[in-house]
Amino acid sequence: MVYQLLTLNFGSTSSKVGVFNNTDLVKETTIRHPKETLNQFKSIDVQKEYRK
Repeated sequence: MVYQLLTLNFGSTSSKVGVFNNTDLVKETTIRHPKETLNQFKSIDVQKEYRK
């Protein structure tokens, strides 16, 4: 049986997305966010709309 996994990792200045088939990485993307932009937000919770 093959399990497909979508993983999300929200770091302080980047968001990472990975797609796996079982333990095999199929696709990985890193989105970098400028610190100047992130500093406008009080916390990571209010960055939700920005990081979509």
